[in-house]
Amino acid sequence: MRALTLTTGIVIALFACAKAEPTPTSSTTALPPNASTSMSPPSAPPSNPPSATADASSHSSVAKVDPVDGLVAELSASPMWNNGGFPKIDLPASTPIADVVATVFKNVSFDKGRVTSHRVVSTKSVTIGREPSPHTAVVVETNQGPKIVLLQHGPSGWWSRVYPIKDP
Repeated sequence: MRALTLTTGIVIALFACAKAEPTPTSSTTALPPNASTSMSPPSAPPSNPPSATADASSHSSVAKVDPVDGLVAELSASPMWNNGGFPKIDLPASTPIADVVATVFKNVSFDKGRVTSHRVVSTKSVTIGREPSPHTAVVVETNQGPKIVLLQHGPSGWWSRVYPIKDP
């Protein structure tokens, strides 16, 4: 049973690493006819054998994608991403981001209505595609679930767009 646990833990760890860090090319090595593909148990068990759960969970965080990075990648793939209307927010560039976000939520509505409560979780400067000027991505917890608010100040005020954070 111990060999099965170790083998399973190793297989899971290798699977998680391979899934998190794919290689651009792969090669296959042929085994000699007398070689075995099964793993034999170690001659002496380690003092603290790794568990399958620990190995899998330690690598699972590698596979998670930051929701802002995921959105930036998705939008960067579409050259038309910033087309369409947006609410005019006539505030100076020096306005605190939290105040700009509050104004955005006062001016937009969603399928479930308006956002009535929100909390800024984080902000990040991002470059989307070949845009010459960076945008500010704001992760926000709302009464309608987590959202990302993209902001950019320009000559006519603040441009904004709100995106739901998708489940991984």
